[in-house]
Amino acid sequence: YPVVAVILTLPLCLAASMLFRNLVVDREKNAVKNIFKSYVAPHVLAELMDNPDSLMLGGKKSKVSVLFSDIRGFTTISEQLDPQVLILGLNHYLSEMTKTVLDNSGMIDKFIGDAVMAIWGAPVPHEDDSRRAVTAAVLMESVLERINPKIKEYTGHTFAIGVGINTGDATLGNIGSENKLDYTVIGDT
Repeated sequence: YPVVAVILTLPLCLAASMLFRNLVVDREKNAVKNIFKSYVAPHVLAELMDNPDSLMLGGKKSKVSVLFSDIRGFTTISEQLDPQVLILGLNHYLSEMTKTVLDNSGMIDKFIGDAVMAIWGAPVPHEDDSRRAVTAAVLMESVLERINPKIKEYTGHTFAIGVGINTGDATLGNIGSENKLDYTVIGDT
């Protein structure tokens, strides 16, 4: 083989392999990011992508606004419905409530059956987090009024909700184990 031709193709092969590797890594990174979007609020995901070291056990004290919302009489409703019908109605309800929280810069902390726990002020605090939480609560009522006809179509029932908000200091961070973390708030607030 001509030595000069081989030496000249080495940088080309190296560049091509680096380009291929970067394309594959970027595709995998985007796939993981898209999967996590279903589990983590967009601003939390951005924070984790920018600061992966924050994925450690531990927390800090922070001022947050916490919203709890639940469907009144849900246990009775759930006992009367076929599981598939129940899940269809509940998923429609939770999708709309999630959108309302996210549109007001909140983060869905968790769903507890039919209940929604959302927080404002974490991981990125705003001066008006409590106002954003109250705005979301008021909008949740109007959104429910708008979606109740569809829920009734699915389940034969309409939903009524209760919403409570509290603002104060809480411990915020990753709680759990090294194998399963939950970014959440705990405390009297």
